[in-house]
Amino acid sequence: MNDQPRSVQELLAQVSVPKSSVYNRLHVLRELGLVAVQRTIITSDGKRTDLFRSLVEEARIEVHGSETTLSLRLRNLPEERLTDLFRDMHQEAGR
Repeated sequence: MNDQPRSVQELLAQVSVPKSSVYNRLHVLRELGLVAVQRTIITSDGKRTDLFRSLVEEARIEVHGSETTLSLRLRNLPEERLTDLFRDMHQEAGR
């Protein structure tokens, strides 16, 4: 599974739904704490673009008779960003 952050334009290229539906779903998923903006970039034409990433690291569904249980493990995006920053700084220092 590719877990890279995606822009709305990249998401639109993968699904057959209207742009407004993608924005609406992202809004709902953000409100639920399941998706977040990992970073914001400036495109070559000067537009600000948010890159979205799922916060769900693992989802588990268990069915026992008539009872269904959903458990989620969420990633810590700020912690991952800090780890990436230190890794990049270390790599730059080693050059």
